[in-house]
Amino acid sequence: MKVRDMSITWKTAIPVIVLIVVLFAVVIVVSGNRVRAIVTDEAKMMAIACYRDTILNALTTMMINR
Repeated sequence: MKVRDMSITWKTAIPVIVLIVVLFAVVIVVSGNRVRAIVTDEAKMMAIACYRDTILNALTTMMINR
């Protein structure tokens, strides 16, 4: 089927559909990367600091008990 034979509805609908699909894919990729960055930053800031405090308290307790 040639483009000339298509109705005006399909001539406008196909680019809109393609644009929506491309934008949907871009949103998925960007949000996935953003979530990964947020989770990594949260793990660096909170988990590592909490582990450090826990280990410090455990070592201090061990030294006091000896």
